[in-house]
Amino acid sequence: MKRSNSEIDEILNSLDGVTRAEARPYMHTRIMARIQEENNFWTKTVGF
Repeated sequence: MKRSNSEIDEILNSLDGVTRAEARPYMHTRIMARIQEENNFWTKTVGF
């Protein structure tokens, strides 16, 4: 399937103004705390 130059330009121009997504503040900290909670649960359960 061959596309014309105008189709390619239209596709590339559709990306104008796109910005990088940003995570909410402290997202990494929240994720790491949740992982730690899960690890503690399984450590206690297996240790029983």
